[in-house]
Amino acid sequence: MDQAPHQMREGLYALQPLVWPQPIHPVQGLTLRRQGAVDLAPGMLTFGPGGYLRLNTAYNIFPLGKWRRLCGLRDLRLVLRGTGLLTLSIKGETRDRPFAERHDLRLAGVVEVLLTDLPADVEILHLSFRCADQATLTEVTWATTDAPKRLPRLALSITTYHREAQVARTIARFVRETQGDHLRLIVVDNGQTLTAPDHPRIRLVPNRNLGGAGGFARGMAEARAEGASHCLFMDDDAALDFASVDRIWTFLAHVTDPRTAIAGALTSAEQPTELWENGAVFRGHFQPLARGLDLAVPADLLKAELLSTPVPTNFYGGFWCYAFPLDHVTHAPFPFFVRGDDTSFCIANGFSNVTLPGVLCYQDVDFSEKETSLTLYLDLRSNLIHLVTLPRQSLRLWRAVILPARFFGRCLMQHQTDSMAALNRAVEDFRAGPGFVEAEPDLASRRADLAAARRVELWTPSTNVPAPRQRFNPHSRLQRLALALTLNGLLAPGFGRWGDRVVLSQKQRGVVRFAWGAAEITYVSTDGGRVMQIRQNKPEALRQSLRMAWNLMRLVAAFPRLRRVWARGYTRMTRPEWWENQR
Repeated sequence: MDQAPHQMREGLYALQPLVWPQPIHPVQGLTLRRQGAVDLAPGMLTFGPGGYLRLNTAYNIFPLGKWRRLCGLRDLRLVLRGTGLLTLSIKGETRDRPFAERHDLRLAGVVEVLLTDLPADVEILHLSFRCADQATLTEVTWATTDAPKRLPRLALSITTYHREAQVARTIARFVRETQGDHLRLIVVDNGQTLTAPDHPRIRLVPNRNLGGAGGFARGMAEARAEGASHCLFMDDDAALDFASVDRIWTFLAHVTDPRTAIAGALTSAEQPTELWENGAVFRGHFQPLARGLDLAVPADLLKAELLSTPVPTNFYGGFWCYAFPLDHVTHAPFPFFVRGDDTSFCIANGFSNVTLPGVLCYQDVDFSEKETSLTLYLDLRSNLIHLVTLPRQSLRLWRAVILPARFFGRCLMQHQTDSMAALNRAVEDFRAGPGFVEAEPDLASRRADLAAARRVELWTPSTNVPAPRQRFNPHSRLQRLALALTLNGLLAPGFGRWGDRVVLSQKQRGVVRFAWGAAEITYVSTDGGRVMQIRQNKPEALRQSLRMAWNLMRLVAAFPRLRRVWARGYTRMTRPEWWENQR
């Protein structure tokens, strides 16, 4: 085996070096917690009397339980570099009780601290340093003498479409923050507008615009052609610390099961330390894991990490950061265009999934703010296809009826008639079978149809936001029940004249609670420059409701046939040769 990139000296390998604060981190509390006389300079911490440093942070806790179970870790030690006297506290978190041990250190260069008596049930380790006089720290690394089981060749695959500035920043960071031929970057350019960078580890691949699914399928094929052993799918803005990529590579090098895949967490755009999801599951609908936990709060961080094991059935990771072994891919991404390709790919391939602390991405805009009639069409269509193609889906027929009804009911309560029409189209396209997907994987005509059909859910310049008028309390359970019986005023005579007029933020679009009692809803964009005004339209809502009822009855009647034809179509369209024919 060649020399490992993470080898520190003969027989010693770095598992997790200290992650220092970087501009990409929204707050320093995700990496270090300083108290008192602790000064931070690039690559150095300087302690004065009483200085206290804690590393119980999102990037610097060590998941000992996962390393033991999944990598068979036997030897663990700390490698420290610095000067002066420091008291080191090593704390362990279990599901039942904490653990701690203390070491008084005299640093004059490099010191190794052997960790030989750690309890078997410790899940998480974290460190703190206290100084009584003067000291410095320049290195803190969790290390092992256990040799790696493989040296992965990891290809990072980014799919982009007309986001030249974001990709340029990601490429610059890749060049600046990564080293070694074990990491390569493939940029799949669906817009065919980028200029190839002059760098031996970066390759630009112009590609037909088949959405994220087509771009990732092409990136995976190119990674194979380059001889990569693993592929890491990433978003084009790649808002993650490249130290996370090193962490992924190291875990893949030591993990016992060669089918292991690593899923990155995602934080909220509005609260960038708050988890949007730490992976998710599909059980007839999407269920994010650990949503709302704040990674800057130690108790929430611990809870998120403990919740990540064991990995639930039908777990999947988002393609903003998902690393997997190419030799164990049995299905390429399905041509959803966008929305749902990551769910399908992860579950269908049966990888051994894991999440790691410090492997996380930052959203620029929350998914709730991206919602349109098109995204609802894509979400519902992909959900229905998942139900009939993915393994371990219970109550398939029941869920195939309930799922569209829930999507539709949410839009009905908010008077979103454009979205109601799009959801009807999603059910109709699902009932038509996989032929439409196969004939038009770029979804061009359907995207054009849905865009042309938008009459109500349109953003316009913010010139005059109407004054709110409120008679109902949307937070009253009794009033919500009464309004539900009238389908939020749809069955109430004259409701359009006397119902509430509410003004909501863009991120509240899709949240039914704020719309209860409203006959008119004005959404204001995040930047305040645009508005979307929606008024109750009873005739159109009734027409779309009858259309959905008819669609669902026909879906029930055709469901056994739909399961068969979609299963055959899924198998056919997730073969590598199918994607090769689409170039």
